[in-house]
Amino acid sequence: MKFHLFVHFNFFFSHFRYHRFSQMPKFIPIWVLFCPPAPFILQIKYTNASTSPFPKNATISGPITNATISGPITNATISGPITNATISGPITNAKISGPITNATISGPITNATISGPITNATISGPITNATISGPITNATISGPITNATISGPITNATISGPITNATISGPITNATISGPITNATISGPITNATISGPITNATISGPITNATISGPITNATISGPITNSTISGPITNATISGPITNATISGPSTSSAFPHKISLFLAFVATSTHFFSVCR
Repeated sequence: MKFHLFVHFNFFFSHFRYHRFSQMPKFIPIWVLFCPPAPFILQIKYTNASTSPFPKNATISGPITNATISGPITNATISGPITNATISGPITNAKISGPITNATISGPITNATISGPITNATISGPITNATISGPITNATISGPITNATISGPITNATISGPITNATISGPITNATISGPITNATISGPITNATISGPITNATISGPITNATISGPITNATISGPITNSTISGPITNATISGPITNATISGPSTSSAFPHKISLFLAFVATSTHFFSVCR
């Protein structure tokens, strides 16, 4: 294990159980003995290093490489670059910033902010009241995801639920988002993506191109333009709006806005055909 450690501190002897110093001081000033514990700052260049348990109210700055940081992590700031590292929770009221590459961050993650670029990384929950921002590429984010915001660009990524009261914004490309998806907002552009449900009380907005959205879809709104895409049900009390081009929308459907328009159109065609046949 090799790492370089620079410390600005105001703390008690308890700190020495967290880290090993390559060179311990020969004496400790008397004022340290009477100084109350306080938050401290760690400026670390980690290489093959580990911290366990993690000190509260700490700031760790990178590069962090081939390192393991384990929690509980509370009111902390960890900044990168973070590469081939493992950060495990619980993670609460923390900020983790990248670039984050080939890393694993595991929860529970609560009231936390994780910012990228995030590449070839795995972030696992439960994820609650958290913000994860990209670019997010070749990454896996798994839930449950609740009251969270995930923003892109999101490319070649997998986001799995349950996803509840969450916002996922793009561009979303070559991505897979799987539910259950409830009271969520997913906004594009959405291209070559797969979104699977059940999808309930959700809003999915485009442009949506070469995408697959599968249900059951209930009390949801899907808006385009929708091109070369497939939307499959059952579809209940849903609104699907276009323009819709070279798309397939299949049910069964009940009281959804798009099938209702189709029914009106077919009724018009049938009536017109009958009218002209009578006139002849």
